[in-house]
Amino acid sequence: MAKKKLEQMDLVERNEWMILGTMLVIVTLERLDISTLVAAMMGLSAVLILRVLRWDDCLSEKAAWNPLTWFTVFLGVADQLNILGVKPWFSRRVGNFMKSFAIRWYIELLILQRCISSLTI
Repeated sequence: MAKKKLEQMDLVERNEWMILGTMLVIVTLERLDISTLVAAMMGLSAVLILRVLRWDDCLSEKAAWNPLTWFTVFLGVADQLNILGVKPWFSRRVGNFMKSFAIRWYIELLILQRCISSLTI
């Protein structure tokens, strides 16, 4: 039965070979210490240029693009806050405030976790 099913299956299509080749290039780029984001964007560009995917296919995947977009924005904001010195300043202030309570570190961690969880929506 399995032999009959294998005979009925088509050979690997062009697009499948293109995806396989693109994935191998992406993995190789990452092994060469190329940024994962750069490698992923090169892979996406390749499958779009090779017409394996259409841009409409990418746009229809809103569930994938939404978190990617927000994650990129948050990383950009965090990087700018770090460059401006806001993150180190804020962490020193919070650290000094927590030290003023003179309690054990795990209790401080629980307090911070509770404060952060109350901020999330």
